[in-house]
Amino acid sequence: MSIKGSAGELFLGKQEATIITFWGNKIKIPYDNLKRIDYSYFKFGDGGYIDFVDFTNRSRRFEFAKKANDPVSRAITFMQENNPELDFVEHNPNDLKFYQKSWFILLMLFFCCLPLGLFLMWYYKKNTKSVRIYLTVFFTIMWGLGIYVQYQNTVTAKSEFQQSYENIMQSVYDEGNHVVESVSEPTVYPDTSDESGVDSGEVSEYNVGDVFESNEIKIMFIDSGDYSTDNEFLQPASGNKYIYAEFSVYNIGESDYSVGSVSFDCYADDTLCSQSILTVDDAMSSIATLSPDRNIKGKIYYEVPKDSNKIEIEFETDFLSQDKVYFIIK
Repeated sequence: MSIKGSAGELFLGKQEATIITFWGNKIKIPYDNLKRIDYSYFKFGDGGYIDFVDFTNRSRRFEFAKKANDPVSRAITFMQENNPELDFVEHNPNDLKFYQKSWFILLMLFFCCLPLGLFLMWYYKKNTKSVRIYLTVFFTIMWGLGIYVQYQNTVTAKSEFQQSYENIMQSVYDEGNHVVESVSEPTVYPDTSDESGVDSGEVSEYNVGDVFESNEIKIMFIDSGDYSTDNEFLQPASGNKYIYAEFSVYNIGESDYSVGSVSFDCYADDTLCSQSILTVDDAMSSIATLSPDRNIKGKIYYEVPKDSNKIEIEFETDFLSQDKVYFIIK
């Protein structure tokens, strides 16, 4: 009787078995030379096989697919009847550990760890010896190609990085030369004076008629002077007097700007003075939010000592840097 396997064909006689391999080689196996016969039926995930083991523990394997399970069962019965003294050992795939199963070994070979997969394939004798040799050569070549490709990619990436680094350093070098050349040339500063003749970029003190201008606002110092009222309930404290300062503030920036009388602080001889609670029509609003290109105008009233030698109004131009400008009253 004969059975077609996965990579060959098995012919059974009463005295011997013959395996014809995929390559056409004929292997004769006399039953008298065998120590035992191990076999396992095909089950999903693990192929079926018959191992003919001689007295030196050398084995010849015949593998088969699921459709050969029944013919193999009849073949085992046939060999047992004709060789009652020979041991037959059946192996159940369900008894295998997970690392002994074919699916796990294939997973190691294809995706995870090639050396481990090869070791398990040879140790547990998965497939025939010729197939194991073929798979070992194939996966070793593929593994070597993978390492070579990775090496080439690393070399290419290193070369590109080196080239980029050299380009950057060359740019820095060229920029440095440009800076050195520009330093040797005379520097011409633009005239930042406004119409009033005041340089807003350097001057921090402004008199009546001057204009302060930044990237966000423009403040026109219109007028200043003393102020008196006939209301007996709104008279300044003894030894004090009222003064006023008139401003026009323009938002020249691109976003809203909050400003008002509370943004201006008055100092008399470096002492902070309070704003007056006078209610007059031309007083500046306490606080207002100006949209771009909008302005606010009005007078701010303060109560200061009559004998003050120095009176100035302070305005903070930048909250973060705390830069300030001063409008001189006296």
